[in-house]
Amino acid sequence: MVSNVEAQKKFTELTQALETIHEDLRQTLTVFDKEREEKKNKEGYLKIQNLIGSTNKTNNVKIFTELIQTQDDKPLFNGVTNKKECLKVLKCKTVILFISNLDILDEEINDIAQRVSTQVVGKYEIVWFPIVDMPNTEKEAVIEKKARLMKWRSLHFSVTLQPYVIQYIKKDWHFEKKPVMVVFNAHGKVVNSNAYHLIMIWGNAAYPFFATKEETLWRNSKWNLEFFIDGVASDGQWLKEGKLACLFDCDDFNWIKDFISAMNAVKDGDRIKLIYVGKEQLRPSGTQSGKSYRASVGTSGGTSK
Repeated sequence: MVSNVEAQKKFTELTQALETIHEDLRQTLTVFDKEREEKKNKEGYLKIQNLIGSTNKTNNVKIFTELIQTQDDKPLFNGVTNKKECLKVLKCKTVILFISNLDILDEEINDIAQRVSTQVVGKYEIVWFPIVDMPNTEKEAVIEKKARLMKWRSLHFSVTLQPYVIQYIKKDWHFEKKPVMVVFNAHGKVVNSNAYHLIMIWGNAAYPFFATKEETLWRNSKWNLEFFIDGVASDGQWLKEGKLACLFDCDDFNWIKDFISAMNAVKDGDRIKLIYVGKEQLRPSGTQSGKSYRASVGTSGGTSK
């Protein structure tokens, strides 16, 4: 007969053997899942790349269906009606994919709304694609809040982009931190891989937002102070009187206050106009506000002192 001690020893050895087998299987499964996910992302990325790069375009909805990849038949959220919508609302229209992180300021959303507030009726649509690497409930709430501020459509906050789509956006459309606006024509062909500054400077005058449109607009523009400050003075009388304009921008509010105090101490009466061209939320009282996009001649802007 087998003694209790021997039986216990045998049981312990079998248990350890099973635990070893279980751990080996778990590690093998983890490696398999990782390889399967990598294969899926690689194939998905190449599919998106080939689809968008194809010269045979007839249906723009097919492009957006592949980009969004969801079972939800209404993956869009309309910021005006606050209702979900299907992708068919984009069919045969120029579509601007507005791509950004969640840290986009409410002020920037308002700036965009001002540039496209009077849309070329029925000709183009804007769709916001929020880039979220690791979605969670908290981030969904942020997306919803931002989407409700936008007077255009966005990816519904319950829908997240596949990793390979985000990879394509970052790699092929060079999205990093700053917002990007990718323009598709009615057939789904990319006609501008980043029309952000084009739209922020020219608004609807840049329609249909081809990359070549920008050169034409700049060539035909009248280069004067009114253009740069974008009509900051409603009557323009002070320009006719030959007064001077000082355009300034800084993210440091204390520096702004010190600068204004110094300028007030030396300027001759009302001969110099102080025009702030930075973020509206920092604009001090007593100054006028210009368009930072025009003041910086189409660059993304920055801190200047």
